[in-house]
Amino acid sequence: AGPELVGVNAEGRVLALDPADAGLDLPILTGVTEVVEGRLADPEHLELAALLGELRRYDAAFVERISQIGAHGDAVEILMMPDAGADRILLPRRGAIGGLRRVELALGSAEPRRARTADARYEGQVVISFEGGS
Repeated sequence: AGPELVGVNAEGRVLALDPADAGLDLPILTGVTEVVEGRLADPEHLELAALLGELRRYDAAFVERISQIGAHGDAVEILMMPDAGADRILLPRRGAIGGLRRVELALGSAEPRRARTADARYEGQVVISFEGGS
């Protein structure tokens, strides 16, 4: 059998419910991790769960549009649902909320079309790419 999907809270504790039966629509943390004593074991997944909690406090509607989230080096990669302003958002692991603020401002002033990627890993700037390279 493959990995089991479980719901977790911002502290990385497994929720006592079946995501399929409960009708949960939560972002997926990419990768596989063990659950030890009812909590995610991988420090990187714990960090991502905590970040999702921070993002939810900052902008709950944004988190509802996240399909999956994963860590890649110093960046957090967020894949968004089709109704969001970008397919993929890259934020710095440290200062992710500030990065998201910059993305929101940049997408708000960009062309009124969906971005392929909004990259806020670089201090004070956001690089936006659109389909077709413009």
